[in-house]
Amino acid sequence: LNWIFTLIVYFLVYFLPLMIKKKFESEIKDQILFFVDNIILNVQSGIPIRGSLAKASDEFTGWKKTQFKLLVNSILLGQKNDHFKSKTLKKFHREMVNIENSKTKNFEQLKSYRQQLKIEQNLRHRSRQVTMNLKIQSLVMTILYFLIGFFIFSNFDTSNSKSLLLFSV
Repeated sequence: LNWIFTLIVYFLVYFLPLMIKKKFESEIKDQILFFVDNIILNVQSGIPIRGSLAKASDEFTGWKKTQFKLLVNSILLGQKNDHFKSKTLKKFHREMVNIENSKTKNFEQLKSYRQQLKIEQNLRHRSRQVTMNLKIQSLVMTILYFLIGFFIFSNFDTSNSKSLLLFSV
């Protein structure tokens, strides 16, 4: 009983941060597109890109707002993106700094970046669908294999071919 508790604690200590990081990355990837949409709307309404960044970060709540506020402050102050552990935030920071520093055609660059993010999101979605379909197909094939094996064992004499059936697994 004590070793089970130790195993569970080890599992939680080792894998829980990895699962939380993965969840954080997926949440941020989903919200960056919304963030860029807000920036584009603010730029269209005549607000400069720096003001649009600040205003767009106010649309979020909780930890997302904190992350986007830190991101915006880092962009506006011209800091490096070394303090972000998220690959997604680092990439977004780099793109926004490039767009903000270019001073020409910011709106077109934002729209182009939004299009790129949308394409990436669609590819991730399709990839998840294909992966899910493959997992379901492999599960169905495994179930069918065991059902056929059960049928063979229950209806036929398999005493001579046990080694052959063992190798089929």
